Amino acid sequence: MAQTGSGYCPSQLVHHSHLTPNQPLDLYREDTPMTDLMLPETATEQAIADIWATRTGVSPVGKHDRFSDLGGSSLAAETALVELRNRLGREIGAQLLATDPTVAELAEAIEETGRQDFHRGLETCTHLTPGNDGKPMLFCFAGAGASAVCFLDLARYFSDSYDVWAFHAHGFHSKGRADRSLAAKARRHVPKLMEIQPTGPLTLIGHSFGGHVAMEAARQLTEQGRVINQVLLLDTFLGAVDGGSVADYRSEAPAALPPLRERLLTHWRILTAGLIPRDVATQQSVFWEQEIRIQNRIQCESVPPGTTVLVSDEGQAQQELWLAIDQPPTTVRTSGSHLSVLSDRHTLALLRSQLATPESA
Repeated sequence: MAQTGSGYCPSQLVHHSHLTPNQPLDLYREDTPMTDLMLPETATEQAIADIWATRTGVSPVGKHDRFSDLGGSSLAAETALVELRNRLGREIGAQLLATDPTVAELAEAIEETGRQDFHRGLETCTHLTPGNDGKPMLFCFAGAGASAVCFLDLARYFSDSYDVWAFHAHGFHSKGRADRSLAAKARRHVPKLMEIQPTGPLTLIGHSFGGHVAMEAARQLTEQGRVINQVLLLDTFLGAVDGGSVADYRSEAPAALPPLRERLLTHWRILTAGLIPRDVATQQSVFWEQEIRIQNRIQCESVPPGTTVLVSDEGQAQQELWLAIDQPPTTVRTSGSHLSVLSDRHTLALLRSQLATPESA
């Protein structure tokens, strides 16, 4: 960006495309002299700065800038994380973004991680609000092919009142065979969840396919004597997902079958999901395919007591499906798309209004 006549340039320019509908347009949050902007120094810092500039539309990015200060959303953060893994050729856990680090801080954390044992296992659970010990807990479950970082905006929105933890699929970030069924996926998370909150009513939140994992986790926890305060589903779909034949060509979806070679390659990737190192973009695609296959086999005939479903404009046809099951959940309409419900402030405010405190459950 060219220097202005006054010697200042906006170092934190927020483009309107990254703002939620209820966020005020504020293009110049802070002016920084070009001479005071500390540019990246190491290769890792430069890689982070380049990717953050692409994802936020802000350039140049300094080594002390934070992704949120540049206007980046949690969805953009997830994409940036994928690109960063691809560029650096190493695993980077979503937990490294949980504290909203600067470019320099994230680079140092990545370099330190790289110095550790390459084959160490990464948790499937990420603490998104470190320092919030003692506050009521929210346990979130990511959708198909998504990581815990997709809940960053939600975690920041609720950080004043809640301690937020998020789960994603086993094998997604480090070597480990992907769980093959909904029950197995939930069973993977339940012990860690009980370790984090050993007593008291539990509140579970799931986005998309993660809503089914949350409901199954609630059932398993109930069988173990735990009390479920509430289950909140963000645009979780019933029935086969549109385009299901891409994920499972044996389904009844009308899309044309992919070529045989592509179908066989998809099967092989799903069978080896989590076991073979892949670039992260491919990894996301593989886990999306694998988990959508599971979703398309789910027959949801009931929901845990205290379940609420937030249905987006994009998924409005789902409302009737939810209301048709026995003892249907509470359904609430919200604006936005299937993905924007994770960061749209109107939806997050609506979600907050639906939360029941454990004392009132």
